Amino acid sequence: MCDSIFALGQRGGYYFESPSGRYHSSLPKQLNSILTKKQAAEVYHVTIGAGSSFMISYKEREGSYRIESDALPNPLNQFIHEKDAQTRYLRDLKNISICMGSYNESWFASDGKSWLWMNLPSGLESALRARMRDGNWTDRPRIVTLGVGNDFLMITESNTVVWSLGSYRTLSKWIQLAKNQNDGIASIRSVILHPYRFESFIAQSADGAVISENLPLHMQNDFTATKEAIKSDTAQGRLARHRVTRPGPSRQATLRREWSNQANGIREELEREYKMKLKLTLNISAGSISRIFGGR
Repeated sequence: MCDSIFALGQRGGYYFESPSGRYHSSLPKQLNSILTKKQAAEVYHVTIGAGSSFMISYKEREGSYRIESDALPNPLNQFIHEKDAQTRYLRDLKNISICMGSYNESWFASDGKSWLWMNLPSGLESALRARMRDGNWTDRPRIVTLGVGNDFLMITESNTVVWSLGSYRTLSKWIQLAKNQNDGIASIRSVILHPYRFESFIAQSADGAVISENLPLHMQNDFTATKEAIKSDTAQGRLARHRVTRPGPSRQATLRREWSNQANGIREELEREYKMKLKLTLNISAGSISRIFGGR
């Protein structure tokens, strides 16, 4: 699996990256300045929050590691920028990640060694605490993503999945389908919920498949370019920083087709449900109008 980054933010902001290129638009000014000045030789993580808020961790061209942010909640800002007595970052900047809920009202941060969160949906909070004993993890989270309202998804290192995705029905059905398949959850590398747009998400598998739903039109071209680049880079063996065991080329192609077919099937099923509900609503409305005006 090649390196990739997907970030979705408020007011249409986004950042997509594969080894072949970076695409971004409508970013907070300070973040846009960092990227356009090309001071970031290698980007490790990008988070786009509400308003002007953001976080980026990267390696500069001269080789030093940096983390920059703006307008984040104070406890979160202190956590990611914390240093020791020798002014070295305490967090692992290559592995640090943040997910922000709508309007920065909730958030989750981790570098794989330390964790901090605030105001999480009760279901997610309970699921996290249920996997801790005496201050240590019994099953650490490997994916946590926050969406609209109280929607969330968590996948642990043992590939237990906990979710509440009422505003992301396609993804919810897809997760349920993956849960019922051998290694279905294990194959999921990342999931990004759009915290300001219903039904909008990006999901990526360990073998290079990427699916999405309801992304804004203005980012479709860049997303498609990134998706195709990931597929090509994976096929050419440009592996991620953290090497993973992956299936052979024929199995990878099969898995990518399965992901796409599953997503398309779920999408078609939801469209049929919507049309049936719409037809029923129109029939009921027509009957009500007929009765109001004395029809039989």
